[in-house]
Amino acid sequence: MEALDIEIAAAQLFSSQASARDCTPAEDLPVAGLDLSAEERVLLKYLCIPQRDLLLEDEDIAVVRRGIPPGVNCTEVQWCDGESQCSLVCERGSVVIPDWQVHAIRTQLDAQADVPLCRASLLGSHNSAITLADGYGNLDEYWQGYFRYIKWAIPAGASPRLRTNNHWLSLTDQLRMGVRVLELDAHWVGGALRIAHCGGLHVPQLNALVKALNLVAKLLGRRIRWDTETLGCSPSLSSIPALDQRTLLDALGEVAAWMGGEGAAGDALVLFFDDQADLAHWGVVGELLGDVLRAFPRAWVYDRDDHARFVAGVARESEAAGLPPPSPATTWPTPRQLRAAGKRLVLVSGADYGEAMAPLVFPKDDGSVCGWHEPALRAARGAPACDVQGGDAARPLWDGAWARVIACQLEYGPLNCEFQWNRGNAPWLDAAGLAGFAGCGLAVPSPDLLTPARAAGALWGWAPAQPRPQPPLARGPSLHGWFGALARAVWDLLGFARVQLQYRPAGCAVIDAASGRWESVSCAQDLHNACRAEARLATNGTAPAWWLAADWVVAPGARGECPPGTRADAPRHGVENAALSRAVRAANRTAAWLPLAGGPSSWTLDALPAWS
Repeated sequence: MEALDIEIAAAQLFSSQASARDCTPAEDLPVAGLDLSAEERVLLKYLCIPQRDLLLEDEDIAVVRRGIPPGVNCTEVQWCDGESQCSLVCERGSVVIPDWQVHAIRTQLDAQADVPLCRASLLGSHNSAITLADGYGNLDEYWQGYFRYIKWAIPAGASPRLRTNNHWLSLTDQLRMGVRVLELDAHWVGGALRIAHCGGLHVPQLNALVKALNLVAKLLGRRIRWDTETLGCSPSLSSIPALDQRTLLDALGEVAAWMGGEGAAGDALVLFFDDQADLAHWGVVGELLGDVLRAFPRAWVYDRDDHARFVAGVARESEAAGLPPPSPATTWPTPRQLRAAGKRLVLVSGADYGEAMAPLVFPKDDGSVCGWHEPALRAARGAPACDVQGGDAARPLWDGAWARVIACQLEYGPLNCEFQWNRGNAPWLDAAGLAGFAGCGLAVPSPDLLTPARAAGALWGWAPAQPRPQPPLARGPSLHGWFGALARAVWDLLGFARVQLQYRPAGCAVIDAASGRWESVSCAQDLHNACRAEARLATNGTAPAWWLAADWVVAPGARGECPPGTRADAPRHGVENAALSRAVRAANRTAAWLPLAGGPSSWTLDALPAWS
């Protein structure tokens, strides 16, 4: 930047007015012996460094950042960079997720097993691997310690902050919390593909901020830690030394390790590479594909050739049934079909490298992956509108195309995630924000700062702490002989009575009309049944009629009994769940039976009708 450019940018961020604080005059700052550029000399008037602070030792500013969010329990470990600057973080895979939430995640994914992928809702995360658990943002508080030496052009009392990590928790823990669409920022840094939040952005205000922080460091005699050489990109955006950024292969290996465990249950993932066209110019697209194939079996990848064969098969079925031909962009398999074919990965690239990435990777912007589009969160409306504002008419969120909506919570002093001055990042997808879209069929909500509590907002099935656990069984007397047998019989009888008084049997499932969530209750209640019109059970590749307009009948009768032309069933996605809760309210009922199999400790969807 030229001196004039830095002056223009700095004037938007900083104040040159006299400060009420004890500032060392610019002419008295220890600049002798320092090789200051013209740009740095312009910035001197925006600094306020007390004389006493010029004598501080480096350790007086250095801090160990606590990178464990409030309310999260995990195994605490330290992540340290090459210069021993550390953060306290959650060990990978150690975050405690409530049992009910683990079960609710599994139930929700299983419910969608037969929903075409373009109609499914999959939780994502934004810049998934830019996480403090792996050191991204490690130096934020170190640099924020220098903020007090800058005269900010912000309202009195405001407190600018620096947050350059999108997440606190590891990829493993995000997957455990239900994320099935990961975004990996892949860039060529230091002779390798690395996870790096950069990309050649040239934002004058951000450059001015970085230069001001570096100038403060110089004047205080500190090491220069935030510059192009250290960070590997211009600018880096994650306050982590370039070679401390993990390799893409390491991140993919972490994902592969989780996919090989029991918790994955054979689920398919979407890996979205937020990359640059420069990878093609530098001839390293092959490195990207090579890293993928080193981490995952080739047979796991659902590629463009697989998709062409699938669409051709659906076209033949449609022609035989006298239906119009399918659209390749929005005709995708169901999760169950992917699993049956041994396919567990869909790879999507932000940059289109043409034949260099064919057939392994789908380009994002050509619409071939369910018409993928990314409306702004500010334009998206949750229930009851469930649409995206803009253009001549609002667009429904659930229209057979994938809307990926991100919520960024990065902060660069008074600049928000989009580098806008003093605007903030609201709205964002916290638990309440996610819950507002849960019944809308939003395809890929992708929040920052995901925690178990925040991820729970994306659940539309089981209510918190549901289904109720089975009552504990107390141990009876351990006497031997006939007396012992009699004592144990009496104990069991008294115990049964005690349990009946203390616990209401909760062996049956209902949908609650008010909350729209599922609960376990006593099977002796007098409730109506949730019944789906059987006309909606017929499916085909182009028009799976059962989900186009979920026709629910809330009917009286014995539990599980439905009128002719309908059958007992449970919702398969959030839109259906919301429709059923409205139907229960319209029938003036407080709840309706759901035909879930199992008991209080092992509820499953196995007994529900399968779509074929």
